[in-house]
Amino acid sequence: MILPIEIISEIFNNLSTRLLCRYSVVSRNVNHEIKKIIVKRFNNVFLDSDKRLLVYMSRYDLLELSQVYYAFDLGFKSLNTENLNSIFSIYQKPSSSYKFNHAPLGLKLRGGGVFNNKPLNSCITYLGWGATSEEKEARIYIFDSDISHTNDISPCYYVTNGKLITPIDGCKSSKGSWSSSLLQKNKKKIPKTEFSGTNELNDNIGISYAIGMLKYVSIKADALLVAYEEKKRDKSSTGVKYLIMSGGEQHLKQKKTCIIS
Repeated sequence: MILPIEIISEIFNNLSTRLLCRYSVVSRNVNHEIKKIIVKRFNNVFLDSDKRLLVYMSRYDLLELSQVYYAFDLGFKSLNTENLNSIFSIYQKPSSSYKFNHAPLGLKLRGGGVFNNKPLNSCITYLGWGATSEEKEARIYIFDSDISHTNDISPCYYVTNGKLITPIDGCKSSKGSWSSSLLQKNKKKIPKTEFSGTNELNDNIGISYAIGMLKYVSIKADALLVAYEEKKRDKSSTGVKYLIMSGGEQHLKQKKTCIIS
């Protein structure tokens, strides 16, 4: 006996997103219903809300001869309802008249103090010295940018991490634009995340170098929903420990137990 698609849809509405994805190969009709449910859930969480993505990068900087950390704040831009790819672009702080105008000031990491290694959304300076690309560690989190309703620090949910290989030249053929997938340990898995950016070649200090800027991240909607529904925490030694929101520094000093990881 084959259940009507309406009943199947009603059953699927009560399943978690992780479970839903397991049934996406049953049939074309079932897959269509699952996509509709995921799109609805995604819009409820990210559309017209204060949920944003935080991208945290770690790399060895040849200029400073040390490990350097970067953080990028990205806001929702669009969702493709066919392939479920969502786009988050570098977040520009809205005007004071906009409802959600709280921007994060930095991070507190497990192994150190408040994040002040590089300003939020800062450019990356690359020295080529004959190399064509650079490998760095990248981690993605969901965070809540609006804390006006609470005295607590908003939670930061871990999404994914991996190795990111980016060009460190001017990308002349593409006028500076580049894109790169987040590489997982299991290479058989299809990457669910892609980073896009732009590089500008400079030589005004007598040494050729490139200034790189992350523009947006394309990531599967179901991956974000799973992280949000399961309230995933990053347990790595380099993960985010605290997310400090606008006005939250004083609260962080008063309440040391606001541990996110």
